[in-house]
Amino acid sequence: MIFNLIYKSILNRKTAFFLSVFSIAISVVLLLGIERVAKSSKEHFLNTIHETDIIVAASEGSIDILLNLVFHNGDLRLL
Repeated sequence: MIFNLIYKSILNRKTAFFLSVFSIAISVVLLLGIERVAKSSKEHFLNTIHETDIIVAASEGSIDILLNLVFHNGDLRLL
């Protein structure tokens, strides 16, 4: 009985129902995609930093020192 009522309600509101289902599906796909990207980038960083023994720099050093020493990126300007 309740399922018959649910079915009739869906038939009366087809567009709203399908838009709701579509938006929930898109949200789940985006959430899983972002989670996979975050996990992948964390694993990549840990694999890259694993090859580094120690980083010695001034306490006021910028992020450029870290990028250059670990990833061989960035612009080091030695004064």
